[in-house]
Amino acid sequence: MNTKKNILAVDDLATQLAMYRLLLGNRYSLRACKSPLGALDLLKKEKMDLIIADIEMPEMTGFEFLREIRQSRTSREVPVIIISSHKDIAEALKNGANDYIKKPVNPDELREKVKNLLDSD
Repeated sequence: MNTKKNILAVDDLATQLAMYRLLLGNRYSLRACKSPLGALDLLKKEKMDLIIADIEMPEMTGFEFLREIRQSRTSREVPVIIISSHKDIAEALKNGANDYIKKPVNPDELREKVKNLLDSD
């Protein structure tokens, strides 16, 4: 029985996805998706406990992705951490993000924020 919580990481850069897998893969079950549209499709089929999403992606921005998640019956309650190199914290929170990490990602900060959102129950 898999007792690991499920995290969906969405970023168009394979290096970022590899970093998330390296930092979080031992403790959590991590699904990686390079496309926000593919991630939205996956969320219709699989339950996630947390989503980590970049802001700058092709097809749609992280803000648009976040708005789609918050409008979905199946994923609207899933906590989301937004990752960005910009100072758009207020915009991320306004669109429904639970937390925010500025690039370059600090590994300890990422692990701590994920732990706080997933392990508090």
